[in-house]
Amino acid sequence: MNPTIKALRAIGSAFAWRIYVPILIVTSIVAIILIGLNVWLITVSAWWWILFVLVIIAALIAAAVLVVLGFLIMTVQPKQTSSQRGDVGRFVDKIQNLADIAGTPKAVILFRISRDLVSKREDSYTRRISSETLSMQRDLRDIIDSFK
Repeated sequence: MNPTIKALRAIGSAFAWRIYVPILIVTSIVAIILIGLNVWLITVSAWWWILFVLVIIAALIAAAVLVVLGFLIMTVQPKQTSSQRGDVGRFVDKIQNLADIAGTPKAVILFRISRDLVSKREDSYTRRISSETLSMQRDLRDIIDSFK
């Protein structure tokens, strides 16, 4: 496989994990709180079982969606050594810093990186961002070279 594509997949999946993990944690906490609240409400009145069933169904659907998303991210992520993982993590940190300065939401950045994977253009979003700073350009080149 093309080293540029592998590097973009590694960057995109690292970025996706950074979005996925907080969503997973918040969703899990909310589901646990709602289920606990519904269990307490059931002790008040048996009619709350109707709400409890709906909450369980919603929690199961959310869990299924999160499992599928996690599986997709793992599928896209290429095999990496620990040094490659570290390089990719530092590069994603730099992208996030630039995004924070520009005020670009993480979901938009993930969409642009994903679009680069599909379109396979030479003038990709990742290359344009890395050309903004000289250190990021060297970092991207090193990541691509590490996948050769």
